Amino acid sequence: MTSERELPWWLAWPMVLLGAVASIVMGEAAGLLNRLQLAGQPHYGAGSLTGWPGLPWAHREITAAITAWSDRTAAPGLRDQALLWVHVYLVADLVFIAAYGTLLIAALLTTRYNWAAIRRLVLPVAVLDLAETLWTWLVVGDLGGAPNGAAATVLAVLTALKWVALAIAVGAVLLKWLTPEPGPQPPGKGPRIWRRHRVQMVAVALLFLVFAAPLHGPLDQIQDIVRAWLQKGFPLGAVAGPLAGTVLLCVALWVAGRWALLDGVDEGSEREHEQWRPSLIAGGIVAGLCLVLWLVPGIDMGLNLLGVALLLVAAGGASYLVTTYGSELWLFKPSKTASDRGPEQLDRPGDDWARVRYVGRLLAVAPLVALGMLLVRAFSGMAMVPRDVLPLHDSAVDQEVTTGDIWVWLIVGGLLVAAVAPLAAWGIATAEKRWLDRENTTKAQVRVPNVVGIVVLVIGVAATVAGTLDPRWTGQVLRVIGLIATLGATLVIAFGWMQRRVELHRPAPVFRRLDRTPVLILSIAALMIAAQFDAGRYHAVHVGEGDHTSPPAGNALDASFRSWLGAVRDGCLPAAGATAGGRPAVPLVLVAAPGGGARAAYWTAAALDDLTNPELQKAAVRRADPNGTGVACGERALFAISGVSGGSVGAAAWAVAKYGATTAGVPTNSELVTGAKSVSALIQEDPLAAGLAAGLYRDFPRILHGVDGYRDHLMPDRARTIEEGWEHENPAMAADMMTMAPAGQPWRPLLMFNGTAVETGCRVVVGPIPAAVTAHQPAEKLKSCRAAAGPTTAGRSGLFAVGALDARDYLGRQTGDGCETADDATFRLSTAALLSARFPYITPTGSLVFCPEGGGVSKTFDVDGGYLENNGIALALDLWRALEPMVAEHNRTASGTDPLVAPMLVVLDNHYQSAGAAQAADRPVELVAPVTAYLAPRQAQTDPIMLQDALMELSGPLPGLAQGQLRVGRNACADSRVFRVAPNVHPGVEAPLGWVLSRPSQQDLRSELDKQVVLGDLCRTASDPVAGDDDATTPATGTVPALEPGQMAPALQMMGGALNVP
Repeated sequence: MTSERELPWWLAWPMVLLGAVASIVMGEAAGLLNRLQLAGQPHYGAGSLTGWPGLPWAHREITAAITAWSDRTAAPGLRDQALLWVHVYLVADLVFIAAYGTLLIAALLTTRYNWAAIRRLVLPVAVLDLAETLWTWLVVGDLGGAPNGAAATVLAVLTALKWVALAIAVGAVLLKWLTPEPGPQPPGKGPRIWRRHRVQMVAVALLFLVFAAPLHGPLDQIQDIVRAWLQKGFPLGAVAGPLAGTVLLCVALWVAGRWALLDGVDEGSEREHEQWRPSLIAGGIVAGLCLVLWLVPGIDMGLNLLGVALLLVAAGGASYLVTTYGSELWLFKPSKTASDRGPEQLDRPGDDWARVRYVGRLLAVAPLVALGMLLVRAFSGMAMVPRDVLPLHDSAVDQEVTTGDIWVWLIVGGLLVAAVAPLAAWGIATAEKRWLDRENTTKAQVRVPNVVGIVVLVIGVAATVAGTLDPRWTGQVLRVIGLIATLGATLVIAFGWMQRRVELHRPAPVFRRLDRTPVLILSIAALMIAAQFDAGRYHAVHVGEGDHTSPPAGNALDASFRSWLGAVRDGCLPAAGATAGGRPAVPLVLVAAPGGGARAAYWTAAALDDLTNPELQKAAVRRADPNGTGVACGERALFAISGVSGGSVGAAAWAVAKYGATTAGVPTNSELVTGAKSVSALIQEDPLAAGLAAGLYRDFPRILHGVDGYRDHLMPDRARTIEEGWEHENPAMAADMMTMAPAGQPWRPLLMFNGTAVETGCRVVVGPIPAAVTAHQPAEKLKSCRAAAGPTTAGRSGLFAVGALDARDYLGRQTGDGCETADDATFRLSTAALLSARFPYITPTGSLVFCPEGGGVSKTFDVDGGYLENNGIALALDLWRALEPMVAEHNRTASGTDPLVAPMLVVLDNHYQSAGAAQAADRPVELVAPVTAYLAPRQAQTDPIMLQDALMELSGPLPGLAQGQLRVGRNACADSRVFRVAPNVHPGVEAPLGWVLSRPSQQDLRSELDKQVVLGDLCRTASDPVAGDDDATTPATGTVPALEPGQMAPALQMMGGALNVP
């Protein structure tokens, strides 16, 4: 047999597509099994059954996995569901066996092996894998307990033999590919196809990377976007843009494929031009355009355009010098003429004409496959989740979808992959054969792709203009997927046309030596160089005009504490008879809201709703004591919220829902009456789509043209566009951040948001009162946050954040000859929240301007607060350490009915918590041990380590008291006053990381929060005597182990009950 053997297309490609879908389904089923967790025990995925068992071939992990699943599914319904997940995984594995077996045969057919050898290599792999899958079904049984040891051992042996056979087959393919065959070799097919279709291949690879690859993390955002399509009725507005963009990309890929000169180029038509003339003409045109734009009054632009112009002019001059004087140098010698080269080097398809056309058609329908695989990823896991676990009822809009709606979208995805895409490829082939590839249709072969390409380009240019002028409207129409696909179509047409021109008009010899493809790398490098010329004004943080009252002179933190104390005296003081003879106390609650994108935003806002809900506080009190009375302190107990990234967005959304706009003239949406509803408006797709449109059509092209705005109008960047999107969805987000200060107003908790300074790594504190110890340095020179210096004791004035910068000092606006700071300058609440949540690449670095009194400009550049510390606990503890002397002094001097102050920290952690046992440490790889050790200290600021710090600060007697245990009525509480509220890992629709959160993901978090409300050991009176004490009525020391965080129920109980110290 020759190396020209191949499988028929009708067998190879359907098997590839089925294998891809099967792998997605297997991944979803394995993920559901992996989320079956039991406290203190390891968790297992489906890979425990089919992965390499190690040497000797042992069944320990197989037995442990099946036993664990049996233990965690004691309820009959859940056991049946887990068994279904195992069976779905195994059935999908059967399809995957057929798919990868087909691919293995296809790979072996490209080698010199005969059919007998191919059978000997592939058949053992297929038989062993099939036997392993069927035997696994038998070993799992009905998940009734530990499997039979002998059966598990057989499974381990089958699994090991399968992997050995597969390694041999793959090794045989690699050996033949890497071993050259003696004698002359025909030109390879792969390089030719790559040269023809490299533009389309790169575009399709990127599309599959974003849509279909199971990379997890922020890329899971895409599948949650399509989950938002799960609603009653057909979501035409949400689907039309993505579908239209996908079809447009398919057309662009087809056009680029037809432009790939598949019929070759006549030797006489490869026109050699004088090399210097086009280079100098292009450079002159660009330089002239730069000069015109630079001199036109009102055009506001950075220096990056000048940098690009200089680079192009220099390139043109260099080209002229090289072609004039360096023609004898080896590097710059002209390449061989067409007549000197063999036909295999002419990039002509020759005998591969049909193959190259075939690959072009496959690439043209690839976006449909990618969209279908995205739908399968989004809905296959949901289809396998039990109805009682699946969040189908959308309380926000009071509508319920059914499992049938889920299956509709899953079937649509499967049909796109298995039917629509293949039929589209067949339709393209039929149309080409009938109208384009017949004899005497040469003009049509050129004219039709050109006309269609012009239409696609016009649509792409129209989208570019719309995205530049009005990104919010463009985002609403095209949505995120449509924006990505439309931009991809525009770039494919542009690069496809350039590739065609390269074939017709050959470039300068020096660039010809680069074989054309690496020129794209040079283009990217040029863009990166041009970006370094940016003056920085374009990405300046938006500074608005406010109507706030400045905090009182002196110690703003002390004034805040006094204002808070007055509020809780009025609304949180327990009645004398409810304290069981103890001294009354009031809770001072600090909240830390960790980052996590839209998931963090929703979890923070919804958890704050529940934490400050008087009815839930009363219910927690009654669960511990049906006759207990309390005060239901509500939100008055909150002193401050330290937010990071999405936690800051959620805190801001909760605040405007609770207190309104807080700024005159800013409207409030009466429907967004809870934090959950308020934040849901911010984390829908529209704000992200608007920011993406601004980034793709404003920020990225600006690297080339450098125009910032016209006259006094500065064009908003993608960060400001997202802020405007939030303000559109929830107008109260346009309120003045400084109006959250307590001066002269009813008490509102302090919103303290955390950003990170890029150049120093210091914290950027955004809040209504001065916080950073650098805030009150001499005005003529702001000291560095990294300097070993700080204010004197007399000038400290309640500052508490160390290693930090205060955003209040950076309210300047850069002008032509310096900067200025208006008296009423402020940050809007949307801007303040985004200063803490400038997620990588979604938003740019924001420049903050400080204007010293002596003149000049000082800048810092802000990014997401999670770069430094992602949980908000550090700033909350800094704040507490500054408050502690005030609280201790108050508690020492409190008398009569004046309440004691009981500090608490509640961490609203949105990360799913695993109940499984931590993995034992393995010996590190010595080669990378230094790198591992270098990166390890960052773990010192993770939640568990920071919680240890908090537990040490907020445990034991109240500040200022030598002894005394906190009680709710007669019920004694634990020593720890630190609480953690977090969702638990569970089989279901887990909310991903990103800036859009679908209704199903929100409902999953809502259901987890409903469980959290009743979780945790409450403050109780012991039913048995304390050891060593004959008095059965002596209060116990609490049921929560000392120095461990409590959960939400005891926090609600302490905020709503009659808090006291005996």
